[in-house]
Amino acid sequence: VSGMIANWGFWSQCNQLTALFREWIKDHPGHAEEDLIYLDVGANIGSCVMQMLYSTKAKLVIFEPHPLNLLKLTSTLIAQPMELRKRVALFPIGVGDQPAKSNIYMATNNRGNTIVGTTVKDPDSPGQRFAQAATIYIEALDDIFAVKSNKRSNATNS
Repeated sequence: VSGMIANWGFWSQCNQLTALFREWIKDHPGHAEEDLIYLDVGANIGSCVMQMLYSTKAKLVIFEPHPLNLLKLTSTLIAQPMELRKRVALFPIGVGDQPAKSNIYMATNNRGNTIVGTTVKDPDSPGQRFAQAATIYIEALDDIFAVKSNKRSNATNS
């Protein structure tokens, strides 16, 4: 866990998400908060997931493909009350524009620097190293949430 989370109990950048969520609700009256869905693609260790879980009533649909991040995320989620866990749907896959198999890379000193397909070094971390790549599966978001029409013609409904 990062020094910020250890010291403050949260990741400050997650505040922007809850602020945007609140702003959207304010701008769209008539939408019940518990009917809204927060989608997190690349949930990492779950810092923003936990903030959204505890500060909103939204349902959370989250994706995290890296096995080590997934371990931290699921360990954190399982420790929460069932009432909160029931609002979370977790997919242990990556999301892309088409199904694929790929490698995911994680910086050894920063789990937040986890990238699919290549390494990207933090400019503030000279000499940054990456753990051995993990193989992940990627699915298209449209395929995961595909809605099939079950419409029938009037002739078959009579």
